[in-house]
Amino acid sequence: MKLTFLYNPAFDLRRVKYKFLIVMKLTAILLLIGTLHLSAASYSQNISISKRNTTLSSLFKDVKKQTGYLFFYNGKVNISGQTLNVDLKNVPLEEAMTAFLKNFPLNFNIVDKTIVITNKIPDKGASTVNSFLEVTGKVIDSKTQLAIPGVNVYVKNNKSIRTTTNDKGEFKINGNPDDILVFIYVGFKEKEVKVGDEKYFTISLEDQINQMEDVVVTGYQTIKKESYTGNAIVIKGEDLKRTNPQNLLKAIQSFDPSFRIATNNLVGSDPNALPKINVRGATALPGIPTNKDDVLDRNNVAASFNLPAFILDGFEVGVQKVVDLDINRIESVTLLKDAAASAVY
Repeated sequence: MKLTFLYNPAFDLRRVKYKFLIVMKLTAILLLIGTLHLSAASYSQNISISKRNTTLSSLFKDVKKQTGYLFFYNGKVNISGQTLNVDLKNVPLEEAMTAFLKNFPLNFNIVDKTIVITNKIPDKGASTVNSFLEVTGKVIDSKTQLAIPGVNVYVKNNKSIRTTTNDKGEFKINGNPDDILVFIYVGFKEKEVKVGDEKYFTISLEDQINQMEDVVVTGYQTIKKESYTGNAIVIKGEDLKRTNPQNLLKAIQSFDPSFRIATNNLVGSDPNALPKINVRGATALPGIPTNKDDVLDRNNVAASFNLPAFILDGFEVGVQKVVDLDINRIESVTLLKDAAASAVY
């Protein structure tokens, strides 16, 4: 009985030690697998970035937040002054870095948890045409000679390489000698400049004068022609001079068939005779005499309902004034023909 009593505790102790060793081995295996998994995950992290007109410095910060990798580069590496567009979704780190630096004369190398950025070493056998140059310069107004901030500058055949001028009108961009730089700013003409061997440019932009669109001038407003619902015809002064530089009324008649100069054989070749003008035909209704001496005649001014009124720069003038007017001083002529157009007069 004593032997049996002593044997059972010894057997139980041995079994506990065996189970403990198995648990320790399993724990060690699981820790090893977890460590390998984390190590593999840290070197196969993916990047998702979507930005427009961003800089390398901003992209490097995003990569650091998503991966924990640090960036190392010296002062000779230029990562500012240019912008690019990026749209990457769940791509490996190396592929993302390659896309970032595709249009930059830079290389990268991943060492442990650090990404080292260096300048590209030019190939001695390569042509200088393929080597990048750092182009700097200043953009000024051709008239005032003052700096223009906010001018968009980009490479013509590669719009992803772009930048803008600072508050002093200065810019910095990388490009090949064969590249063409394009300068765009609102209110100025677009300008293109070839890089060549120059490293500094002074760009002078000229004012862009946009020709005013066709407008209709009525008695109470000036509106665009396409927005006007009445019946009107606008004739430019240049077109009038090309048609008949001697006679304004005959020039207008060439553009609008409803504007007619009536032929009067009674006056013959009298140079002082004023023309009779009808717009959209002559009326058949006689006018009402204002006094007893007036003759009821359709040829009278009072009886000619379709005789046009002439408005010169906002003031009513007679036919004599229009006949004597120098055609070279006319900017445009507007014919208002329907009731809506002429009711205000």
